[in-house]
Amino acid sequence: MNDKLSIIIPFVNEWPQVIWTIQGLAQELLDKVDFEIIAINNWCKEVENQKANNRDLGKIIRSIESTPFILKRDEPEYISQLKQKFGVMEDKGYAYLDNVSDGNKWLKVLHYDDKLSHWNAKKMGISHATGDTLFFCDAHCLISKNALLDMFITYKNNDINGTFHLPLTYQIMEWRTLIYGLKDDRDKGRVGYRFSQLKATHKFSPIPSHSLLTEKADSFVMEVPCMSSCGMMITKDIYYKTGGWPSNLGIYGGGENFMNFVLSVLGYSKYIFGRKPLFHHGERRSYSYNYLDMEKNRMIATYLFGGKEWLAKYVDHTRGDAGLLFKTSQDVLKENNEQRKFIGSHSKFTIDEWLDEWKLK
Repeated sequence: MNDKLSIIIPFVNEWPQVIWTIQGLAQELLDKVDFEIIAINNWCKEVENQKANNRDLGKIIRSIESTPFILKRDEPEYISQLKQKFGVMEDKGYAYLDNVSDGNKWLKVLHYDDKLSHWNAKKMGISHATGDTLFFCDAHCLISKNALLDMFITYKNNDINGTFHLPLTYQIMEWRTLIYGLKDDRDKGRVGYRFSQLKATHKFSPIPSHSLLTEKADSFVMEVPCMSSCGMMITKDIYYKTGGWPSNLGIYGGGENFMNFVLSVLGYSKYIFGRKPLFHHGERRSYSYNYLDMEKNRMIATYLFGGKEWLAKYVDHTRGDAGLLFKTSQDVLKENNEQRKFIGSHSKFTIDEWLDEWKLK
């Protein structure tokens, strides 16, 4: 395994937050380790059409365009700025990053526009990554000082059978630091996560420190049942053993469950690294998702870690048009059958066995 870290950041209209995120990560690592940052723009026609079809937004734009010229500053530029503000047009994040990448050889800027899919954008980033260790981050995050550096050095210098994750917070400093707790509703074909506060009473286990900056790094690990893929560190080898995020995943509802619980049935562990959080600030979701897309994404994940029995239970306990939900589940079976075979052939546990074992920890 090489000693390079590949950081993967998908984004859709997150200017200027994406710049703060990339600059913070680069300053953390520059001249200390070999790294690259791969930013993937996921602006696509699907996002544009979502906004253009919004009736209220259409009224706003029509009102702007019918305003007498005397009331507008530089008419074309003014209208363009307002359209960007309300999400109809792509902001300048992608063009800016593409331009500055020429002077920053550690920065790669890509564009995934096949469809709106956070997970497929990440997959494109992985396909261009030259490091054997991957770190995933959203485009509106600030890293705690030295957290990523210590995390990377500790991860690659220890035999970690799974993934490292940074805790999260949506607050200033560390007022409320969050991890994921497990939601076990297996009778309904559901297993998932909820936010849980990281507390001083949680049991962390010390591991050898390998920090380049401090004599004694804040190098502690705590095993958890599941955790966000934002702030996740994983080797390419482990990632590919899951079969990778399925290509038919949409924007929301399935990618986290897929990664968490496929890793579980394959016998890999998830660990919180240290107590220094990844700060989420200023998130801008300039897109929306629909209910059926969300449920299909959850069906995909459920089928891949639980098989047909879990998928059937999930559908039976999902609200909505029964016929449409059944048809969607049949599409999932057809589209994801080969990956389910792959995961099933390499699994160490069934999802029920893993849930039972986790309860005993």
